[in-house]
Amino acid sequence: MGSNKTLCEPLGDLDLRITRRVEAPRELVWKAHATPESLQLWWGPKGFSHVDQAFDFQAGGAWSFGFIAPDGTVFQERIAFTELKEPELIAMDHGDGTTVLFRVRTRLEEAGAGTVITTTMAFKDKAARDATLVHVEPGHASSMERLDVALKELVGRSAEGTEGRELRGTRFLPVPRRRVFQAWRDPGQLRLWWGPKGFSNEFHEFEFRPGGVWRFGMIGPNGELYPNHSVFHEIVADELVRLEHKAPHFFITARFSDELDGCRLDWRMVFDSKAACDQVRSFAKPGLFENLDRLAALLKAEP
Repeated sequence: MGSNKTLCEPLGDLDLRITRRVEAPRELVWKAHATPESLQLWWGPKGFSHVDQAFDFQAGGAWSFGFIAPDGTVFQERIAFTELKEPELIAMDHGDGTTVLFRVRTRLEEAGAGTVITTTMAFKDKAARDATLVHVEPGHASSMERLDVALKELVGRSAEGTEGRELRGTRFLPVPRRRVFQAWRDPGQLRLWWGPKGFSNEFHEFEFRPGGVWRFGMIGPNGELYPNHSVFHEIVADELVRLEHKAPHFFITARFSDELDGCRLDWRMVFDSKAACDQVRSFAKPGLFENLDRLAALLKAEP
């Protein structure tokens, strides 16, 4: 899949129109906008990540999230969905939870085997529009480049049959890819950040190789011990770690890729069924993001 160049142009004094063609069917592009797992793959320019707090994709619903800049600064964002017409139109008010900063209408139009995405942003005054224009053009183009990659992955996910039974998190880390991989392979570092906020770990067995066993106890904030048993299936230095967690049963795939001057860590958990995924979603998904937070804090604390 490829895409055409992003075109950004002012309309009158208050609006911006951004147009981009992607070489993917409209139904798939809609899906990339419609689920939090898909949005994790591409929302925001390179170097940015986000942590979902609430996601209700319907007219009258809202999406709240923390938008994480490359330097770790977190901006609180809230999007209120005002109109949805599948697979053609997404209208929303974009703000910070207290103020609507601008209104957005995104139209998806079939164009042969591809889709033209036309986004119109409406501002309250010309000064706000012009101030945003400087950042929107490169930022939106960067986000669309990430969307191109995400669409390829969504095709693969559909072929694998994993839709609905996976949890996803991604984080930009402003350190070299090799350093992030090291935080996984070194048990002394891994035990410092593995698990949700407030948890600690006691490692009993750690064989970082394909077929290697990882046994440890995860200790909760209340002192309760949670035994864990995993087996590493695939390891590619500085690129990939794939492991199988025995009970509850799921697979974790962590991919490390270069982005800007740092590393993009993509974390994927795939369960045996949608029911199994739904059973743990309420605590496993926030736990995943807390895991990423703890890793980012460990790396940031280094001189």
